[in-house]
Amino acid sequence: GLFEFLRVMAGRAREFHRRCELAVGFEYVATDAVELLAAEPGPFDLIYNDVNKGSYPRMAELAVGKLRPGGVYVADNALWYGKVVSGSTTRDAWTAAVDQHNQWLFAQDRLFATILDQRDGVLVAEDEVDRLLGHPHGDARDIRTRRARRAAGRRRLRADVGGAGEGRGQRDH
Repeated sequence: GLFEFLRVMAGRAREFHRRCELAVGFEYVATDAVELLAAEPGPFDLIYNDVNKGSYPRMAELAVGKLRPGGVYVADNALWYGKVVSGSTTRDAWTAAVDQHNQWLFAQDRLFATILDQRDGVLVAEDEVDRLLGHPHGDARDIRTRRARRAAGRRRLRADVGGAGEGRGQRDH
């Protein structure tokens, strides 16, 4: 089953890291990623999400709460074959979950999020809470500007159907 596959993949990763002399500091875990993240205290510098698409909303909620200030959350398949953009006629449960995930992340004031239209879409969100707390790299004007850009980007994402000739939505920044 799935966990046997994960154990095999963890073994392959362990072997590749050993051969590249990178094995120090890695922990290889073959289990449900959502349950694992729920049990881990954090904070994390980077969280990469490519779990079962139905679990995307829960994974995002867990991840954002466990990012360190300045941390980054990355989710693969954010465009989900172009099905999440407005105008799509396909709305299955996984499409709805990926769309809910994306919309929730874009609505978070503490994040600066964007979707890269590479492959099937890669959502990247930076926790900018350090700027809100007076970090020297940003101030209130910077936050207002970024929020305005983020809102404009959400409007473009909803409105832009197509691109790349494959029915995928795009964001232009």
